[in-house]
Amino acid sequence: MPEHVRAAIERDKIAGKTSKKDQAKKRRAHRQQRKAKDDDAIDGPPLPRTVLTIPEFCRMHGISDAYYYKLKKEGLGPREMRLTVHGKETAEDKRQTGRIRITLEAAADWRKEREQSGAQS
Repeated sequence: MPEHVRAAIERDKIAGKTSKKDQAKKRRAHRQQRKAKDDDAIDGPPLPRTVLTIPEFCRMHGISDAYYYKLKKEGLGPREMRLTVHGKETAEDKRQTGRIRITLEAAADWRKEREQSGAQS
């Protein structure tokens, strides 16, 4: 290492300056401490899930994805909740099933409707 570089490093150490790498380490450690503190702020057991994705809904009810979409097309599917970011919904968002959720209440209502329609037949 050249002498002038070594001297600059020594000056920075004496002056209390830290390298960008050390600064990044400190920021990372601080973020981890904040995250741990935020995690500790929630007391009690973990919160229960309140929504399902389409694949989860299908597994829960023993139907295929294709049958789900067939029911939906016929107007017999469950109520869906579409998640957007600040109302910026694009055509691509509409095609992504990962952004659609079904609440547990909507799933229960759907089951009741299916039972009632089966009883009337």
